[in-house]
Amino acid sequence: MNENLGIIPEDWNLNVNAVLDETVGYNGMPSIRLEGTAKWCNANWLPCNPLDRLVGKCKIQITESSIGDTSIYNGGRMGLSLYAQTSAGFGQLDAFPHAGAEHAATMVPWGSIGWNERGWDIIVPDTEYTSVITGGQVVPCDPVKVDTFLFWFQGLTSQDQGLIWFSDAEIYLNPDAVPDPDPSKNLRRIPEDYHLTYGTGPQIIETSDIFVRTPGTLSITIKPHVEGVDMNADREIDGTWLPVTPGDHVIANCWILVGDSGEPDPTAWEGGRLGMDFYARTSIGYTIVLSRPAWNAEHIDSVVKWGTKTWVKKTWNFIVPDTYFTEHREGEIFAPIQIDSMVLWLDVRSYTDPGNVYFADGELYIYPGTLPPLDSGKQRLYLGALGSGTTSLGIGASDHTTGSTVTVTAIPEYGCTFSHWTLSIAPLLPSHPDGATQKNSIIIGSNATISISMDESKYITAFFTGSPTVIEEPTAQISGIRVLDKSTGIWYNVYPEGETAYCTPGTGNLVIAYGVNNVGNVDGTLYGKIIGPGGVILHSGSAWVPLGGAASWEVTLDMIAQILNLTVEVGH
Repeated sequence: MNENLGIIPEDWNLNVNAVLDETVGYNGMPSIRLEGTAKWCNANWLPCNPLDRLVGKCKIQITESSIGDTSIYNGGRMGLSLYAQTSAGFGQLDAFPHAGAEHAATMVPWGSIGWNERGWDIIVPDTEYTSVITGGQVVPCDPVKVDTFLFWFQGLTSQDQGLIWFSDAEIYLNPDAVPDPDPSKNLRRIPEDYHLTYGTGPQIIETSDIFVRTPGTLSITIKPHVEGVDMNADREIDGTWLPVTPGDHVIANCWILVGDSGEPDPTAWEGGRLGMDFYARTSIGYTIVLSRPAWNAEHIDSVVKWGTKTWVKKTWNFIVPDTYFTEHREGEIFAPIQIDSMVLWLDVRSYTDPGNVYFADGELYIYPGTLPPLDSGKQRLYLGALGSGTTSLGIGASDHTTGSTVTVTAIPEYGCTFSHWTLSIAPLLPSHPDGATQKNSIIIGSNATISISMDESKYITAFFTGSPTVIEEPTAQISGIRVLDKSTGIWYNVYPEGETAYCTPGTGNLVIAYGVNNVGNVDGTLYGKIIGPGGVILHSGSAWVPLGGAASWEVTLDMIAQILNLTVEVGH
């Protein structure tokens, strides 16, 4: 999911030392200002499971220390705590950062200049914990795994009266991609970020303002290769080399338009492609150690085939592996080395086909990441995607006990279809230059849900067909819930403030007011419901709400019990 669960102030619990500040914020957004002695603010508790991916980040700005503190361990930070309901009660099992270097790396020290981004991208441990922090004490408990998480802001130390602002907060649970890309950070725009691969002869590429997908943009046309006239026999154009490291999250996409072939009976291997090569400075020189697509299952699905005649989006979404490579695709052997750079490319197959292929709206985003050392008795599962979709475990790497079985489900974007899974073998060898029979990837299943035996570390890719379409529909988001005890006249702000509501038992004593915002992309009808014990609907309402607009309802109910559990549901 790509729903931000940490919007300021809606998803954070403010307090006397954590206040909303709409005058200081990142890019005009509001911030939470921590002040005083107990500088702390947390988001809502949210359920999670072991091996879920948790992503949280924010921008932090800080004043000088009021007591002259220059320690790298003190200032403002964003942290994450993991909880569970245990045999000793609900409590904390683990927290990030841990003490030491991890603590210092996540801190914005007092006196830091400007807005500084900090955050977390972790896989929930599959550990069974046998102690829990509850009531301020560490107590033993029966073995239990994490079931809840909580992000928080903190200022250190409590004696310091300096101010800290937190803005542009984002929290994601199992994101199907990284948070929405910033277009200004797109590393491969079309056409300006591509160039000829070989030679300086007559151009086999040109820009077009006719065959474009987005009005006002240009596309790249890769024209036919003419033997003896130009040097680019591969019909390929490249971006420049960019540094990457194992654990980096790479998302690359491009829209490709392929017309009719000028050759009889083109094969399923031929058409337009988006791909990338990964390099390392090996003991035999700077060379390719990994290519995507890998032959041969990956290759055939990465091609937009001749005769398609419509714009098709191709997307690569995966984690750079921490594999130690020892062999070049030509068979040369070198000392073990990991990837250190990459280049994105566009090409056309076959080289002699007289047809043109057009490439538009290209994007490349590289999100830095790290991979921890693989523990003894564990194997690493890499999950990637080609096409528009994700998996139930997201896109990334997770570690599992050797011999265990992991179940994963492919989830296509709206308008797309899951095709199949591939397993990279040997491992992840580069693509063979001439499409020979060497197999670097094999199809392992066409059902959306598969079970993976973790007898060894594996790199598995979900393949999706089709191009994503925008769902035009209204979307309901709760704007607030307030509860009134008519006997006392006291209003309680249940959501988003998080107050617990109290009401005197009696007929007509309970008033609930709640509202919705239309955060979709069109006008439409939204509904609201209050659901009581046993699923009984105590109130329902609907309203036509324009895009960006709001609706609200207020209902009077009987307070018939000492404790009354009610649910507010909204939708469209």
